[in-house]
Amino acid sequence: MSPVLRLTGVMARLGVDIDPPDWDLLMHWATQGQHIVPEIMPLLSQCLHGGPTKDLIRWVRHHNSKAHILNYLRSAQTVLIDAVISWMAPFIEFRPEPVAACGQCPTPRHPNCPLGGQPIEGIVLSGGIALNTLLATAVRRHFGLPVHVAPLPGDTGASVGALFHGIRELPWPGMGLGAKLQGLEVLSADMLHKAPAHPLNVANQLRTGRLVGVLRGPQPLGFQGLGLRSYLALPSEGALQHMFRLECRPPATFPMILTSDDAVTEVVHDDVRSPFASFASYLTPRAQAPLPTSLRNVTVFTVSNASDPWLFAVLQAVPASYLLTGPITTRCKAIKARCHIAPVNSVRDVLTALTSGDLDALVIDESLYTHSAG
Repeated sequence: MSPVLRLTGVMARLGVDIDPPDWDLLMHWATQGQHIVPEIMPLLSQCLHGGPTKDLIRWVRHHNSKAHILNYLRSAQTVLIDAVISWMAPFIEFRPEPVAACGQCPTPRHPNCPLGGQPIEGIVLSGGIALNTLLATAVRRHFGLPVHVAPLPGDTGASVGALFHGIRELPWPGMGLGAKLQGLEVLSADMLHKAPAHPLNVANQLRTGRLVGVLRGPQPLGFQGLGLRSYLALPSEGALQHMFRLECRPPATFPMILTSDDAVTEVVHDDVRSPFASFASYLTPRAQAPLPTSLRNVTVFTVSNASDPWLFAVLQAVPASYLLTGPITTRCKAIKARCHIAPVNSVRDVLTALTSGDLDALVIDESLYTHSAG
């Protein structure tokens, strides 16, 4: 088990007075730790092998101030990163020929379309650790290779199975990607204004400072499908606070930003180019300007014209080198009480955010919906 998850489980068991565990918040806490705690490192290392937690529980019970917890989380991240890099090193040194990466990219027109066929260079992370962007970034920097996060990061079996089918050139079996969009029938015709979801129309909404929701195609498995279930906004302190409130996220969490692959060096100091999550330490001064000066760490998603032509065109049409973004999940306060599972498949649920005023506009496949008055 990941020492990070084991540590947070111990914290919850002991009722440590700190906000509920969240992946984004855990990584933020880990970066806030001032130093590694040598005494706790062996206890955390035992977690990797399923060792008992009684000693860890005893330690945290007697040293559970906020400063201590931040240092423990930094220590847990360090143990996990060192263990993963140590395990991967022999395979990286062997360096077999690049293989064709396989996955699925659900799109409005081709909802069950396999991706792959072209050899890729680098490392693919899957499973739960693929959601740990600090780990992904440490692996990339240590080995000097691109790190790709599988499109189904929470399900290792699906990712490995997709790769196996690509290598063996077996028939693609198809994979369920969730329910189809439905729910517009619950609204009367005069409640919403409908227009084509052309990138220029969406960019015009963003230019006026509006928060735009995006639902395109079936819900992908996992919850990193930005561009398919997303919020979009031009960067500003007000928009950032609005998104945090909408998602019920603490202000301390990492903001997510979306940029095109040809503009990434204008936004962050690290040259990260991947359609999935990458951790970047600092925004460039120009990108930092519209956001709070206290903001330091961000999670970066890059989009190319090949990976998502529509989203790439939206980025090209806005007067900024990046957009604030976030996944639409059941953390959204407008739909939190209505859903009991993480994926959001029903338009009916997300429309509650639009009609309640939490969202200013909503893209549903080929259409852009706004309030009738707008």
